[in-house]
Amino acid sequence: MGSGYNDAKEVQAAKSTMNGGKAMKRKRTIKVFCFTAILMCALVPSLWISMNIPDERTTAEAPEQTVMEEEVQMEKMQIVIGQKTYNVSLYENETTKSLKEMLPMTVSMEELNGNEKYTYLSQSLPTDRVYPGQIHTGDLMLYGSDCLVLFYEDFATSYGYTPLGKVDDPVGLAEAVGSGAVEVTFQMGVE
Repeated sequence: MGSGYNDAKEVQAAKSTMNGGKAMKRKRTIKVFCFTAILMCALVPSLWISMNIPDERTTAEAPEQTVMEEEVQMEKMQIVIGQKTYNVSLYENETTKSLKEMLPMTVSMEELNGNEKYTYLSQSLPTDRVYPGQIHTGDLMLYGSDCLVLFYEDFATSYGYTPLGKVDDPVGLAEAVGSGAVEVTFQMGVE
C-alpha cells in the first residue's frame, strides 16, 4: 500500500502541514522564548546600573554611610525654649537659606492641635511643598510661605509643608513647649 511519499521526512512534513504546522510553531515559540529569556538575563544587570538601582549584595552598609555623610554636611541651628536648647539639622534648600538670613529671631509660637507650635514670619519664604504623610516629633517645617511650624508629637497628615530641618534629639520637646503659647529663639550654631 503506497502512501505517495518517498521517505519518512516527507511523511512528517505532511503531518505537520495537516496539523496546521502546530509542531513547527511550537518549536519556533520555544526558541523565541529561550532567546528572549537569555537576552533579558544578559541585559537586566546593565539596566540596573544605568538606572542607578543598587545591588543588595554591595549596599548593605551604604544607608548608614549616607546618613552619616548627610549629618556631616547639614548646617546646624539652635532652638532655645526657656532653659532648654535643642540642636536642629537644617536641610539644604532655598527656604532654609532665606530663613537663616532672618536669624537670630525670638518669636511667640502659638499652640495648635496639641501637636505643634506655629508662628507667622514677617516675610514670605520660597517654598518647595511636599506631602510627607507622617509628621515626626522635632520636624521643623514651613506651612504656606510664611508660617513656621515646630512639631512636638508624631502623627499622620495629609497637609503639605516645606521641610526646613529636624531637631536632633527631641526628647522632652513636648514638655519644653508646654500647652499654650511659648517664646522660642531660633539662632545659628550648636550648643
